[in-house]
Amino acid sequence: MLAPVAFAQQGAQTTASESSSAADAPLSIASDSLTFDETSGATVLEGGVTITQGALQIEAPRMELFYLQQTGEIRRITATGGITMQTETGSITAQQAEYLVESGTITARGDVVLRNKQGDRLTAAQLVYDLTSGEVQLQGGVRTLLRQGDRPQQSTDE
Repeated sequence: MLAPVAFAQQGAQTTASESSSAADAPLSIASDSLTFDETSGATVLEGGVTITQGALQIEAPRMELFYLQQTGEIRRITATGGITMQTETGSITAQQAEYLVESGTITARGDVVLRNKQGDRLTAAQLVYDLTSGEVQLQGGVRTLLRQGDRPQQSTDE
């Protein structure tokens, strides 16, 4: 997701080089508790909730799963209470996130921080990550911090 992010801010949009196989991989879900509401068809997961799909891992204190009535497949996942997403190339933190499983799109909102393994960082109010194309869009007060490596200090001796 974050590999080529030399964070060249092209309209706060970048393309990631991670494989699109994450969107097609099976979902693995773990939590401390699970409650299924038969009336609404929603499942509430609480306590150390972790969803893994390919190289993508999403963690949050609480998640809700919503299903397609026709097939029973998960159509949407909402995560709240402070979320962390890990990939092979970096991480994303935010207050909440929504994952539309069918389209392979994750929208993170609230104090979004995107980091790559090199230490570069982007912050924004909202991030939209398309798992299929690898495109990442940031919106709302986007700030970029690029690590430029160690620079020799300037001597003040004359």
